[in-house]
Amino acid sequence: MNAKTAGASSYTFNIVIHGTVVILVDNQKSLEIMLPYDNCHCFIAACLDQQCLPIWRADLDRGVYAIRNVAAGESPKIPFNDPDRLVVEFPALGSNAWCKIVSLPWPQAIIAWRRFAPNILDNKGQTYIKNGLGKVDAKGIPTAYVVQYTNQTGPFPVLSEGMGSDFTVVATPDVARLHIFAESPTDTDHDAVATLNASGSPSFDLGINPGPSEDAPMAPPPDSSLAFNEQLALHESHVPCPKMPPCFSMKEQLKLELHSTKTDSQGRIMFRPRTCIPMIGVR
Repeated sequence: MNAKTAGASSYTFNIVIHGTVVILVDNQKSLEIMLPYDNCHCFIAACLDQQCLPIWRADLDRGVYAIRNVAAGESPKIPFNDPDRLVVEFPALGSNAWCKIVSLPWPQAIIAWRRFAPNILDNKGQTYIKNGLGKVDAKGIPTAYVVQYTNQTGPFPVLSEGMGSDFTVVATPDVARLHIFAESPTDTDHDAVATLNASGSPSFDLGINPGPSEDAPMAPPPDSSLAFNEQLALHESHVPCPKMPPCFSMKEQLKLELHSTKTDSQGRIMFRPRTCIPMIGVR
């Protein structure tokens, strides 16, 4: 595993968000991570090594969690009408919150990772119009985010729950990786947009386009050795998808996240995203 000794030198702490998760931000002050309930989803936290093999994994039960030993960063405020991230004005929490990770300090960056094909959202809804989601939809809605804290020293981050269990996120060798999953392990046609919409009160009205027919052009899926090229302060050249449920190999995960097949009323094949979409909510 080649884990670094805490306090020996600085390291980067990455929280990688997968699936239907809301990153709640109080701009330049604090951050929370909320997982809304969906009966098709697995809720898992995992610490991964540099090969993306699990050091430990834990089910996230209903309740409130905290992460200790994290120093704040200096990320700019999260703007609306952001071309890189799905950002909405967030109302009160809806009734479907399953668990939250609270009281995180402000990060150094919130980075979009993989993306859906462009223009998957219905552009007629009030959530789309009010929050100016056209630019990010045209680029491709992110399927994952990295909440990044650089220049960390001292003890490693610890994920804690109310019952007293502590999980230490060790750095291997100089990046500590905590992955948070809220997605279906096997259902390729799973649509979690309703779950995301219900995460706020009043609820959102995001909708998904049915997708192009097989006669229409379609963005090709990324290569299975997807480069992690968004200026992450990492020492690896890429970060493969975790080799553990609810994710599969990078190739299979990308296939699930980008599209699965359905037919229309005329029997033509249609492409539809697997709509486990993470969101950034500004309060």
